[in-house]
Amino acid sequence: MKRVILLVVVLYIVVGTVLIFVIDEKKSTIKYFTVDLDYSRLMTDSEKLTFSIFFNDNSNFLVDKNNITSIALRNYDTEISLDLISFTEVDSNLQYQDEMYFQYLIEVEFETINMQELELVIEDAFLDISYINSVDLSVSVGDLYLTFSSIEVDNYLDYVSLSGITELVEGNEYLAGVMIKFNNLTNGEIIVNDIYTNNLKIGFNLKDYYYSETKPSGKISELINNYSSLKLEKTTVIINDEGYYVFPIIYLDSFEKLFRFPLFIEYSYNGKTYRLNIDDYLFLNETVNFNEYVGHINSYIYQYQESN
Repeated sequence: MKRVILLVVVLYIVVGTVLIFVIDEKKSTIKYFTVDLDYSRLMTDSEKLTFSIFFNDNSNFLVDKNNITSIALRNYDTEISLDLISFTEVDSNLQYQDEMYFQYLIEVEFETINMQELELVIEDAFLDISYINSVDLSVSVGDLYLTFSSIEVDNYLDYVSLSGITELVEGNEYLAGVMIKFNNLTNGEIIVNDIYTNNLKIGFNLKDYYYSETKPSGKISELINNYSSLKLEKTTVIINDEGYYVFPIIYLDSFEKLFRFPLFIEYSYNGKTYRLNIDDYLFLNETVNFNEYVGHINSYIYQYQESN
């Protein structure tokens, strides 16, 4: 009988020790990660930026906005302070590497300074977050291409339809073209001289566009047979606003997961040149599939410091 009692006591001690170890280990570390994305934005006066961080624990001090003292964007040659607007949990039960994570959105805006008509490029950017207990987090967020400008009403050219055309490349779907139906607000001829965005990774081919009086559908290779061999070539296009244009996107290096960006359309009317600014448009659903971002996910571990 004494042996049985002794065995039970030993078993309780072993189980208790294991539980204490597991609990202490869980409390002593926090796992979190970010995904490198492209942020191409037309920044108006009211525009804000939003970044995501994924934590495996939603009850730690790192996710409490009140604990944050400052936040900034930086890379190897630039650092810009930001105003923190919100730090909010938006999703839970997200599985990554066989563990559940919580998604937090960090909404920021640029401090009140005159940045009008500024082109800001911050590639390989990090978000630096400082806390009241002298803890600092530095997480990779990707590449930022920001144009600080206003959106003015255009009296000569507008659009009535805008969307993205995709292409499958090695089993993954990528944005491969933009489809646009123009609206000529004049009785005269309008000539498009160029279409571009602020994302330095892509350009638009104006020479090999597709045109149809009915709204096209399908992959871009079904509309433009030689899409995979197209180069970045420019020409002028006399607008016919009765139909739809598909302008191919040319990736200057390799295919990237792009969802949204602004469009800038330079055109001529009556011998003068104008620019139509289209605010950053969502061409594809921004849902991130972690499996498609292998190599772009940055994993971190925060280790609690033992107090003396």
